[in-house]
Amino acid sequence: MSTIEERLSRDIEAVTGGIVVTDSELQDARVAVEDRIEGGRQRDLRRGLVAAAAVAAVVVGVAIWQGFRSDDALPSPAEPVPTPTLSPLEDADETFLAGDAPTPELLRGVWRLDNPTDSRMLVMFAADGGMRYDDTGRLFEDPLVYGTFDVAGDLITVRVEGGAAQCEGTTLALRAAVNEGGGLNLVPVDTAEACGRPMRHQWVLEQQLPTPEGHALNAPPGASWDRLADREAVVGDWYIGGGGYLLELRVDNTYSVLGGYGDVVDRGSWADDESSNRLTLVSSADSPTCGEGDAAVLADLRERFFGAMVLRSTVERDDCAAGFAKEAWFKLAL
Repeated sequence: MSTIEERLSRDIEAVTGGIVVTDSELQDARVAVEDRIEGGRQRDLRRGLVAAAAVAAVVVGVAIWQGFRSDDALPSPAEPVPTPTLSPLEDADETFLAGDAPTPELLRGVWRLDNPTDSRMLVMFAADGGMRYDDTGRLFEDPLVYGTFDVAGDLITVRVEGGAAQCEGTTLALRAAVNEGGGLNLVPVDTAEACGRPMRHQWVLEQQLPTPEGHALNAPPGASWDRLADREAVVGDWYIGGGGYLLELRVDNTYSVLGGYGDVVDRGSWADDESSNRLTLVSSADSPTCGEGDAAVLADLRERFFGAMVLRSTVERDDCAAGFAKEAWFKLAL
């Protein structure tokens, strides 16, 4: 604070501390200000203007003070907003989080919880700061939770804005580190539940999009495959064998294909023909890559469980230049 500001602060404090000023004294003060300004111009214009501003501010402060009745209580100063603090981590969690802190660029894409027998949670971080997660097979259309995220050091803060879990307004704090395999280790901090889903004490996420080099899944050769028995089992989120794409088939017979960092490559409607054991995907007019009416037809559908459901077929037709129609799909959610 400057010397002038310090004096002004002391003057105002003195006035509001109990000095009584009459109307005639206020008028005399105004006359004195005018005389002082005029004299200041003759001696030093700049000094006079600063002094006038200081005195005028004091006069305004006095007038405001006089507006209170003597029996009115002055407002109490606002309570300072406490700085949020996080609980310290246990030694095991500190060890678990050994590694580089994540960046928004590194987080960008689609991840899955690395334990499909325990949870089928998928998590998506977008370039625009959006975040969503879901384990019901609707990550890209109507997720369990969506909101925004920030990264500060190893802390990811998620602000929930909506979703099927109906917990908008919730804030989640996640400590994170990049593990040796390029995955993401997460420890929820001071959070018992993540919008209706129990938060595991430690999470390990594996990136699905973009598919890390050398991590692409392919159907194991030589295995025996059964004819697809449960036709409803095709609904959900799938990883397309060979990498590069995720597919979501929804119960309303719409679908989305995502590639890159989670960008929609194709969308449209799908149909299952049990009599011919075929699954057909037809692109809609608003498909970003494929033409309206382009079809991908998978024939001779077979299934096998390798910790999760794997679907195998013969690609009978593939009209879209994106080339996402592949022989094997790996179920990620639902």
